[in-house]
Amino acid sequence: MLNYLLGDKDRPEESFDSDLVDKYNSISATVEIGEEEHELERRWEYGYRSKVLLDGDKIHQDVFSDVILEHLGWPRISFPLGNPYRKSNWVRLSFRILLRHIYRTEGSWTVGSLAPKQRESHLHAALAYFFGIADRMYPPEWHDLVEKEEELRSVEARRDEFTNVVQEVSEDLFPTDASVSFVTPETLEDRLSDLRSRDEELKRERIENVREAVEEGTSNGYDLELSEKRASLVQRRESLVEERDKTKERMSEVKELVRSLRDELQRMEQTQTASDVLSNLAVTNCPVCDQEVEESAPSGTCYLCGQDVDVPEAEDGDERLQFERQQIEEELQEFEDMMDELEKQLNVQKREIAVLNEDINEIDTALEPAKSDISGLVDSKLAEIDSERGRIREKIQQIQRFSEVVSKRENLEERMTNLQAEVEELEETAKGKRGDIDFGSVTRDLEKGMKKYISEVNRYVNKYGMSSEYEFPNIDFRVEMSNRNFQITVNGEKWHSQMGGFRRTQFLLAYTYGLISLTEKEAYRYPGISVIDFLPDLIDREDIGGRENYLVEPFSDLCESSDERLQVIIAGAAFEGLPGATVQELEQVWTL
Repeated sequence: MLNYLLGDKDRPEESFDSDLVDKYNSISATVEIGEEEHELERRWEYGYRSKVLLDGDKIHQDVFSDVILEHLGWPRISFPLGNPYRKSNWVRLSFRILLRHIYRTEGSWTVGSLAPKQRESHLHAALAYFFGIADRMYPPEWHDLVEKEEELRSVEARRDEFTNVVQEVSEDLFPTDASVSFVTPETLEDRLSDLRSRDEELKRERIENVREAVEEGTSNGYDLELSEKRASLVQRRESLVEERDKTKERMSEVKELVRSLRDELQRMEQTQTASDVLSNLAVTNCPVCDQEVEESAPSGTCYLCGQDVDVPEAEDGDERLQFERQQIEEELQEFEDMMDELEKQLNVQKREIAVLNEDINEIDTALEPAKSDISGLVDSKLAEIDSERGRIREKIQQIQRFSEVVSKRENLEERMTNLQAEVEELEETAKGKRGDIDFGSVTRDLEKGMKKYISEVNRYVNKYGMSSEYEFPNIDFRVEMSNRNFQITVNGEKWHSQMGGFRRTQFLLAYTYGLISLTEKEAYRYPGISVIDFLPDLIDREDIGGRENYLVEPFSDLCESSDERLQVIIAGAAFEGLPGATVQELEQVWTL
């Protein structure tokens, strides 16, 4: 149950005995995390199963790990599963991963692993964390470097796509221009400048042709002053038409807002009506099994499904609804007033445009005889000029649209340059932080602690007068670690392949003591606690109390002799006459 209390994600029926799940509804403990005392609690009633209660505050079990590490003052790190140069392979090192080495459960003795149900990459990262080298093996800059490199590759691929598109389009835009071999914003701007200059030349040529025709026509009775007045009126009309169109567009927007606010008012009226009718209704029968349900649940929990719900602060719902409705009505009135003003403005613009149309028509009537004489002189020239100007303007628009694509490519180029600089900086920083790690030093300390416990066990075998078969044999085992692997070998082979069940038990206890002994050195990051749950049939039932002691007493004595404050919690069948230990005997048999 302690494993479940410390954030196990399994269902309580799977984490411990289902009879206990039926008999109880929670488990709690007072624990010291860092320098502070806290109350931990897990409940398995619906609405609480995915939560850990820390001092009464509900914390999701996924967040609980970060909270524990924060209280311990330990850094949060990420590490790679497999290929470290793929961003998706990096995961967070959680407290639950570390806990598999701190808490040896009853089911962990029979598996051939230092930590049950733990992948090699997880085990490697956990031990690196305990050894105090994980932040050098997996510096955050390395994780950031992998992300940046992946982003760089993605941006580079997009840049290449844009480059191919730009090249294909440029061949269509400039099919006969050999000077444009690689399109850049500068080459496009030069081309636009040339086209605009040519357009201005044609514009001046057109004006000159018209002026010459007008001068020639003036001698034939063409009124130049009246023509200039007409041009002024046309310009004024075009300006008014543009203003009128903007007014219409604004009216359309305001009209949509008015409609939306009226719909909202109607919905609020329907909500008020529904609230009055349904406020006193409650679910009386389960929608699945149709059995009656009772409204009995703590505040903040749905009495039907048991899940967490937000409990609103007490307030008068009618007053709140009335306040919101009043605000919407005020907004609606403002927009309706704006609509009236826009309609008046539109009518004024329409009248002005109508007056201008009448004046322009009168002038056209007066100029019509002279215009007929002039048009024959200039129509052919103007048509040719206007046609060329049309082609130029279309080309300008094409290049302007094309410039947006080229700008995106240039932005990608700039992003690539910045990313490359960030990658180089992160590479240098990560390389400096990783440096050379003395794996031999940390593994020797773990190995030393393990051998120290084994030596004590053999001494206690003699103390209890037990058969020499309970002594741990004098075998050569080695603890080895590298940047990618951790292993313990016996005679050059994996440790579990060289031992039977009972020898594995002794060896795993030696490993557990080796870890807790690391607490004595400041450079390491082991929390100074071990929780051990023995198998019920560890050895012969005969005189089991004393026989368990020969495994436990060395562990206890070694921890007691440490200068550090250590705690060992061990659950077993019996511990008779175990000196220096606080023993909680469970004598009462609980039945359902």
